[in-house]
Amino acid sequence: MSELYPVACLALIASFWVAAALQGHRLYRSFLAKHPVEARKLIPFAGTSIQHPEKILFFFRKGTLPLLRADQPLWTMRQSLKVLLIISVVLPFACFGFLIFQAIAGSR
Repeated sequence: MSELYPVACLALIASFWVAAALQGHRLYRSFLAKHPVEARKLIPFAGTSIQHPEKILFFFRKGTLPLLRADQPLWTMRQSLKVLLIISVVLPFACFGFLIFQAIAGSR
């Protein structure tokens, strides 16, 4: 097995994690700029530098979907964040399976 495979998998996983974090931050900041009253009312610590998981989980609550669907750019950002988060969860398992497959195939 090539020594490059684990490094490539790690770089691929890290790139998707960074992309998801940046997209989440961009979505949060855009929502805060467009809807400051709703953001301060619905998101804990909105507008502050305090980190809170609800700042991201807010965009996946059922009650916020009508508000986001009404604003096409925010909805598009939410959908791309959703895809990036799904890939960020699935990709480590896929890479691990790939590395196991490569190790088994290389030992023959």
